[in-house]
Amino acid sequence: MRPEKKLLELEQKFVRLRIVNMADIDVGIFDFDFDTTFAVLVLNKDGQMISRYGGRDSKSAESFINEASLHKSLERSLDLHARSQKGSVELPLALKSRHAQSYPFVKSVAARCVHCHDVASGQAFETFESSSFDIMKDIWIYPEPISLGLDIDPDDGATLRAATGLAKESGLVAGDRILSFNKVPVSTFSDIQYQLHQLADDARSVTIELEGKEPVSLKLSGYWKHSDITWRRLGLRISPSAGFGGSPLTAEQKTRNKLAEDGFATRVSFLDFAKPENSPLEDGDIIYSINGVEKSELTDHAALYINLNFEIDDVLELGVITMKEERKKVSLTVSKGPSEHERVMDSDSRGGMMRGGMRRGGGGEEGGTNRGGRMREGMNEGTRERMRERMRARGSRGRMQPEGSPAAEEGAAE
Repeated sequence: MRPEKKLLELEQKFVRLRIVNMADIDVGIFDFDFDTTFAVLVLNKDGQMISRYGGRDSKSAESFINEASLHKSLERSLDLHARSQKGSVELPLALKSRHAQSYPFVKSVAARCVHCHDVASGQAFETFESSSFDIMKDIWIYPEPISLGLDIDPDDGATLRAATGLAKESGLVAGDRILSFNKVPVSTFSDIQYQLHQLADDARSVTIELEGKEPVSLKLSGYWKHSDITWRRLGLRISPSAGFGGSPLTAEQKTRNKLAEDGFATRVSFLDFAKPENSPLEDGDIIYSINGVEKSELTDHAALYINLNFEIDDVLELGVITMKEERKKVSLTVSKGPSEHERVMDSDSRGGMMRGGMRRGGGGEEGGTNRGGRMREGMNEGTRERMRERMRARGSRGRMQPEGSPAAEEGAAE
């Protein structure tokens, strides 16, 4: 789909660079959430980030991607760039320079086109292999703004559609336009999510500047950084592994199934593909209890509850509601998680659908058949190599277009 005329005209005001291969980027400059499907980064000539566009939530890869919000993001970026040149606003400095292939996993797959999710995989493995890794603290990356009651308007990116929970308690209301977090300018949902990601785990407040209003101190309490990370590369590789994944039930679904409103009931949508015949679960099952427990203050996701509370080879009793609405108890053994071989299989899957040894199934935005993985099963080595060559050729081609007015560059990743 080609963008509408006004967006095309707006794009002419930027130096545009399309990056289709992450193998040689500087992640200190191109610093964003690599689990996203699409990203537009606007930087100035000094490599300072003006805005990030393209963040997502656990519901869909495209929840906050549309022409209306992209148009506003670019307009706000131009305004921020002009104000920064006049000295009326200060942009954050770029992080320390770091080559993408400094992550061993990224280097191991650099012979073919490296996707954003490969960098996310490299970052996940580095997190897990750190001597200071703490599963209770280190897995909560890029928390969703809604966890704080910040319900962002998808067509705007930085204006509240509604304020609930902590946001409402702090005085925020629907229609509030967020300008900055702790004095760092924000223009998009992705900017807001990035600033939440940067906050320390023990942070208890953040100052939010609003358009036309006095700044608000958003109070943070409890496990405010905790949100659904099971769809992320990091979440799919946590060991010990639950051996399944899916989505927490909505309040309406919990009521319909007579389950606790604040419980971690989760509908299964993918299983450990290595030995699916040994799994007591099926796509569509609802897991509503684990060893008799139905809720946790740490998470609203059954798989994460297992990740956080049990060890490899622990045998669990799961309360399950089947697709036929039958309630039963099943036994599940906690597994180790994906092997090194399965990690490479993940990154070789063209669409990123086979992740960490897991198989997607059922419905939803990422459900259905693993076309990338199944296609490879029927190939001989010669066909595979020809495909790799075509992918490498595609990945090596970029496109630079003529310069526009501000000394900024816009990059679309993947």
